Amino acid sequence: HSGKIPGALMSEDIPEALAKLEAAVETEKEMLTANRAVEEDEEDPPVPLSHRALPLIDLLRAALKADSYVMWDQ
Repeated sequence: HSGKIPGALMSEDIPEALAKLEAAVETEKEMLTANRAVEEDEEDPPVPLSHRALPLIDLLRAALKADSYVMWDQ
């Protein structure tokens, strides 16, 4: 998203978007578990995708439950 163009996910596209996002979160969790020793040495470890994605996951789940779309603007 460029921040300049509004966008939307239609209700029929939400299950796929949610599945892809949840899969990315799981993949990252597996990678972080495998690299835990590296993370412990970092002063400021990056914020995990699972923390950053949680609000969007919640939003997509709510839209899926309501059979609604998700729209964003700048």
